[in-house]
Amino acid sequence: MLSNAGLARCDRCGDPIRWTLTDKNRARQAVNPEPDPEGTRAVWTTVTGTVMSRALDRERPTLEAAEWQARVHVSTCGNPPTRKPRSSGSAQRRRSGVRPARWQGWTR
Repeated sequence: MLSNAGLARCDRCGDPIRWTLTDKNRARQAVNPEPDPEGTRAVWTTVTGTVMSRALDRERPTLEAAEWQARVHVSTCGNPPTRKPRSSGSAQRRRSGVRPARWQGWTR
């Protein structure tokens, strides 16, 4: 049974989440707090209490030692972040400021 001590709430949907640090670059990753057999992350707690996660990929596809399988919260969030559409490039950009003069170099 997992502890509820490290739970937080999602700012967008209000569901409980568990923050983890990824093993590759120590980035924060929100996962659902309950184990999920369809999840793509292996989650474990270190001896210092830090919750870590790694991807279940081709190199290490199975759970090891005290890991449990979790799903990334963004995939199940009730109010996921929206992506802004890219501009087509035909729209004029707003320009501000002064364009610097061309560098002339030293004269001798």
